[in-house]
Amino acid sequence: MNMKKLVVAIYTDYFQPMRYNGGGLEVYIETIKRELERRGHKVFVVTSGPKKLEDYYNNRKDIIVLHGFRVYKLNPYFGLYLDLLDIDKRLIEMKPDVIHIQSVYTMGLLGIKVSKFLNVPVIATNHTFNTSYASIASYVSKNKLVVKSIQSMLINYLRWFYKRTKVVISPSLFIKRELNSYGIHNVSVLYDGVDLSKLKTNKSMAEARRILGISKNDKVILYLSRVSAEKNISLFIRAAKGLEKDGVKSIVAGSGKDLEKYKELSRDLGLKNIKFTGFVDDDKKKLYYKAADVFCFPSEFETQGLVAIEAMAVGTPVVAPKGTAQAEIIKSGINGETFKKGDLADFINKINKVLENRGKYRTKQAVKEFDVRKHVSKLLKIYTS
Repeated sequence: MNMKKLVVAIYTDYFQPMRYNGGGLEVYIETIKRELERRGHKVFVVTSGPKKLEDYYNNRKDIIVLHGFRVYKLNPYFGLYLDLLDIDKRLIEMKPDVIHIQSVYTMGLLGIKVSKFLNVPVIATNHTFNTSYASIASYVSKNKLVVKSIQSMLINYLRWFYKRTKVVISPSLFIKRELNSYGIHNVSVLYDGVDLSKLKTNKSMAEARRILGISKNDKVILYLSRVSAEKNISLFIRAAKGLEKDGVKSIVAGSGKDLEKYKELSRDLGLKNIKFTGFVDDDKKKLYYKAADVFCFPSEFETQGLVAIEAMAVGTPVVAPKGTAQAEIIKSGINGETFKKGDLADFINKINKVLENRGKYRTKQAVKEFDVRKHVSKLLKIYTS
């Protein structure tokens, strides 16, 4: 029996170009959008930003950019939408069958308002660990009392916000448990989908290294994601320093607000064998995954960790902290290793374990369940239930 073709409106505060601080959320939205459209559904993305973002998406009828107030000087594409009293007529004219909210701030509030006005269901995915200490300390304040106060306000806000949605999709058990602890119980776990076909490469490790200018005999550890303090990159850099004496080379791939800070930290530590690539596009990203012996993802901030899945899909084992969302997908000795949170010595030990046993790890089988086709089939059931 053929499913009715839906009109899906995706509301998000973040839909920036990847080169300018776009991250896992933008990748996820584009991924499910393509798969939904492949199946014949119509998908609109509703976001906000300053004129620079409006101009960037000017020729896209499927992306509606509402004018937003620019917040960060360093980010010319991010802007908060403040006109919540009115509903732009374009949001009504698209006649959505379902509204899927991807962030809980102004566009999330607008999505809830439009869903009530049009009497259509609203679904939300919790993509960000908003209440984590690391996130608040990175973006707002490192003062403990301030962080605790903000955490309390955010928990109350999330409780209020998600009560107004039909279902809250959590991309990990870790985040579901966190939301449950706040008194939010309309939560279903659905791991984010990944377009595994885009990660296929016929390049060998040796070929990838040749293209990237990496010696075929080097031992290489890689971090690839947004370069921001909440990602715990300082731990990666300290581990790189500890491993440098053994000839291990390290790569930090990606851009972000703290890139210069981590370059300075590396200089302060006297780290020689480290490379900061800045932004890498999809083709280069595959090559870096392929060229690395170990993918290191020390963040304690993730709701799932798409880059860990991407690395495994290319064949690279992952080392991540225990008790995190990304640790849920790691089976020690099979597709990677986990280490004790914040424990530099254990982090280095687990990296060494993978380096010494690199040929024994088998990662690709573990990621098949994250294929976007499986994800969207489950997502459609949530949309229509």
